[in-house]
Amino acid sequence: MARVADLVDALGFDPVVAGPLAEGVRLEPGAEAFGANVGAGKLRAMLERFTRPPA
Repeated sequence: MARVADLVDALGFDPVVAGPLAEGVRLEPGAEAFGANVGAGKLRAMLERFTRPPA
């Protein structure tokens, strides 16, 4: 993940490491971060606030 984040940073973007693929649920429809047009800091905060819906 660090190598990809370094590449994203080198391209002039702010990388946001969301974790392993299993954590992609935090970016799915219904989650706060889905489709969010915010900066990296706000996106990180959204990802940290995420709680899984009851099963």
